[in-house]
Amino acid sequence: MTVVAVWYEPHDDMAWIVADTKVSYPNVGGSITDSASKIFPLTIACHTPGPGGDFTNLVHANRLGFCFVGSTLPALLTYSVANTCFQTLIAPPNAQPPALEDVGAALRSIAERYLRETELAFECAVVGWCVREERYVAFHIGPDHTQVPPRMFLARSELYTEGSYLLLGKHKQQVAQRIDGVFAELAGQVLKRAPKLALQRIIQEEAFNDVGGSLQFGTAHRRGFLLKFWMRPAIHGEPAVESTFLGINVDAEIGQIGQFKIGAVSTI
Repeated sequence: MTVVAVWYEPHDDMAWIVADTKVSYPNVGGSITDSASKIFPLTIACHTPGPGGDFTNLVHANRLGFCFVGSTLPALLTYSVANTCFQTLIAPPNAQPPALEDVGAALRSIAERYLRETELAFECAVVGWCVREERYVAFHIGPDHTQVPPRMFLARSELYTEGSYLLLGKHKQQVAQRIDGVFAELAGQVLKRAPKLALQRIIQEEAFNDVGGSLQFGTAHRRGFLLKFWMRPAIHGEPAVESTFLGINVDAEIGQIGQFKIGAVSTI
C-alpha cells in the first residue's frame, strides 16, 4: 500500500498529486523497491474525419493525471489500456470532447475488469482540468466491497473547498489528521502544499512500514499535466541540492544522454 493525496493549490491555480514511492510485499511487509512511480500522465486525443474521410483531424488533446495505490499489477494494466485507447478517440464532426467524468467512467470499466481477473485490490484516480466544466475535478475509483461479484465505484471529489483533499490508501484517517494539522500550522500563509509537507514528514518519521522511499509529484494545469522532479538537499543541512525523480539522483545515476542532460521542471 502507499499514500496518494490530491488537492487544489490556489496560489498555483493547479491541482497537485503527491505520492510516496515505496512498493512493499503484500501482508508480510518488506520493501520491493523505494523508487516506484504511482503517478502517470494520461493522454486524451480526439479526432474527427479529415478531408480524405480518415480520422486525421485532431480536434482536442489534453493530459490528465492518473494515480494509484494498492496492487501494482492491475493498476498498471488499467493505466496501460486507458492511456493507449484514450489517444485514439474518434467521433463525427462537431462532437464535444469528453468530460472528465466520462474519462473516469471508462477508467472504472477497465479497472473493474482487472479487479475481477486478478482478484487484486487497488484504488486509482484521474485528476485534471475538465474542458466541459471548465474547472479542476478528481474522480476516485476503488473496490465496492458490498457488491458480489466485485465492482469498482466511481466518486467525484471537489477540490475547491479550502482545506479539502482526496486521499487514496489504507491509512486515510491517520494521514488526514497529519494533513489537517499542517493546514492549521500554515494558517494565513498563501502557499501551503500541506499534503506534500505532511507526507514528507510521515516518510521521514517512518510512521508506517508500507509508506516510504521518496516523494513523487504531478501537477494538473489548464493546458495539461506535468510530472515534476524533486529538488532537495544533497546532504541534510547543507546548501548543495540534487534533482531527484522517485528518489533517483538523475545527474549522478543517469547522467548525460548523448549531448543532452535531463532538465525536467523541479519543485522543492
